[in-house]
Amino acid sequence: MDLLDLITPDPKPEKPVPTTRSAPAGHPSLAPLSLGGLADDDSVADGESFKGKFAAHQEHLASRRATLLDNFQDWKDAEQPMRETFASAVVGQTHRADWDNLWPLIEAIQQMPVSQRSCVVMLGGWFVDRKKLRAEPVQAPEQLRRDLFTHALHQEALDRIDNWQHAYEVQSKAVSLRAVEALARQHVKVFGQCFQSGDWFSALWDHAQEQQLHLLGLVLDQLFSLRQPVFWFFPTPDRLTAGWQDFWTFAWSYQRLPSRERDVLGPYYFTVRQARLSGSAR
Repeated sequence: MDLLDLITPDPKPEKPVPTTRSAPAGHPSLAPLSLGGLADDDSVADGESFKGKFAAHQEHLASRRATLLDNFQDWKDAEQPMRETFASAVVGQTHRADWDNLWPLIEAIQQMPVSQRSCVVMLGGWFVDRKKLRAEPVQAPEQLRRDLFTHALHQEALDRIDNWQHAYEVQSKAVSLRAVEALARQHVKVFGQCFQSGDWFSALWDHAQEQQLHLLGLVLDQLFSLRQPVFWFFPTPDRLTAGWQDFWTFAWSYQRLPSRERDVLGPYYFTVRQARLSGSAR
């Protein structure tokens, strides 16, 4: 149980109890998201009490993340009970932090066994406030996901070209060049036109610079104007890791935004919850 579930201010009898949200059709069922006092109306006494407890809890989680990540390789290679202990320190916890503090944890989960990634993921941020958190999370807009991923591909191409520029040994230069070409050929829908040029490398370089800047503007426009800044990433009945895989693509892409933009748009809320199929034993 997340500490946020334990520190909700005393209920006020005159207010109706929120109805339980059911999972969208076709998605596995899960317990309703509880964000504790974050979803309640502000009051001086309750608000101050919540802020103090929430800050203490987040400090504890930050310390626990650091310990887990320092010992991650041991946890990853350990027997199942130890992996379950790693999962218990992450699953069901609501982490509020800057993106650069969350990204190492996200990378660590991606490297854990597949069984650890059958989950629902909630990601919030982008100027989220307590009243907005009350609303139901939604799926990330398709246009945003598409533009964000395409921007990330062009940024990744530029990063690999930068590695090529700074490689001084002949062998390192060749390895870096192959990495650029491998990315471009893997994503021919994005970069295929560059190979029609007599100098594919220069064409790719120019194309990536132009498109990265253009797509960055499109992505930021969408992020700054989000009406609901809390997203779910759901598994499907036939693919329990689909939620995590969709989230990983989103997070991998988000990591390739400029750090100054990520900092301005945070802090972020990150929660992982184990998925259970509808009708499964509770």
